[in-house]
Amino acid sequence: MLPQRSPPPMTSTAHFQRPKGFSAPPPLMAVEAYSSRVLGVAGVVAIVFLFGCGGPADSGEIVTAGGPLVGLIAIAVYPLVMTVPYGYIVAELSSAFPQDGGFTIWVMHAFGAFWALQVGTWSWVIGVLSCAIVPGLALNVFLYCFKHTLASDVEEYLIKLAVAVVLTLPALGGTKITARVCVALTALVLLPFVVFSVWTFARASAAGDASQVRREAAANVTAELAPPGDDGRHAYAASDFQPGGDVGILWGLLINALSWKYGGLHMASLFGGEVKDPARVFPRAVALAIALSFLTILLPTTAAILAHIVPWPKFAHPAVFITVGETVGGRFLYVLVLVSSVATIVGRYVASIYCTSFQVSGMAEHELLPAFLANKNNRFRTPQCAVLCTFAAVLPLLTLSSKNLLRVTNAFSCAVELLVLLAAVKLRRAMPYVARPVKMPGGLLGLVLATLIPAFVLCYVLYDIFSGSDMWYIGLCLGLPGIVYGLYNAWGLRARADQRSDIDPSSSGVITPDR
Repeated sequence: MLPQRSPPPMTSTAHFQRPKGFSAPPPLMAVEAYSSRVLGVAGVVAIVFLFGCGGPADSGEIVTAGGPLVGLIAIAVYPLVMTVPYGYIVAELSSAFPQDGGFTIWVMHAFGAFWALQVGTWSWVIGVLSCAIVPGLALNVFLYCFKHTLASDVEEYLIKLAVAVVLTLPALGGTKITARVCVALTALVLLPFVVFSVWTFARASAAGDASQVRREAAANVTAELAPPGDDGRHAYAASDFQPGGDVGILWGLLINALSWKYGGLHMASLFGGEVKDPARVFPRAVALAIALSFLTILLPTTAAILAHIVPWPKFAHPAVFITVGETVGGRFLYVLVLVSSVATIVGRYVASIYCTSFQVSGMAEHELLPAFLANKNNRFRTPQCAVLCTFAAVLPLLTLSSKNLLRVTNAFSCAVELLVLLAAVKLRRAMPYVARPVKMPGGLLGLVLATLIPAFVLCYVLYDIFSGSDMWYIGLCLGLPGIVYGLYNAWGLRARADQRSDIDPSSSGVITPDR
């Protein structure tokens, strides 16, 4: 074995002269250490849950559309055939492309910039309309509970404006603040309805109501709630909860209500650049969001049906759970359910403006929108320009009726989900080399089969919304800016490409005589 030679001793560098004009780079630790990936499972679940389901509010239409039997079966079956496959696809693509902008970037990779702008426009409309609905809903809850009337339309608008300003502040504060607010609001939504469900199940007295199906006579039953009697219960005629006639299930309303309550999973992808460890967080967050949505719709709705306090044909009233809670648990449960309802409304606004702002910022980062919208150079690392532009678009819509806005919002949401399904199939085929930590089993064929039922349901919802009404006109007006800007953007890209090819013929990809 050769003898080991010891290394020469270290020589001091004090005698070395630094060349003139040379400056040492700043130390690595002097750079501000900041990672935008701060969201864990709890934050993603809270944001997605509040944007989509948000609790049992508005789930009464599922019961009134088909009756308790059909409604409860639909609540259980819909997520199995629709939400779970779609959630699997969202988790796959979110973990493969963990970027701000989410599904707009998926569509850009799959179908190009034009369709990315279309789906981005639709999603932005969803976010803006969702924000515009919330102040009116909050005001309606206040007026109903406190029996108050407003003096004028100006007073009503100013109150809505104040609500919108306050609820926009978390989005301006950044991802950490928004996530903490959403987690707290989710707890305020869930805990009161846990108490409500247990307490109301204990008072259940009409198991036979759960076996009823909607019949034609139910169409004549109004949704207004009768005032409570001396015993605190609400008096109704027998025909209110035992309608006769032929079976008359409103399939369009039923599926629309289900898609509204179980929708919004794809919004988790819009802030993908804020999620730490996307491969672990996204699949867990999507699964938990689906489970929370299912339980918070099924349990309180079933308990309210069995309590036999408000007849199920009147479940479409927005205050049905508040009324049942007051009758079952008095003032205490009334306040709990009221707090939960307000938390649902507030959470929808906070989640909507946050998701929409990061979508706009992500699209700007990929040069689909003007670059200033991607600016995050501020203390909280939040796209404040995108937040303020979204907020400005909400202001003129505060005067519109929430019923009209809900149907338009649901239509655009279904269109977005349909294009996400198509993009998933296209990307699996065109970009198989992209690492997918979560992957729909069965290869390309399994993915195609998994999208068939969701695609059929989405097409049916779109047909039901736009057929026989003026909704297509409203949808066209709201979607037209995206079409115009998409064509303008395509023309601009082509013009810039032609300009570059004139300056450098080699960039055109055409073999010239000089080559």
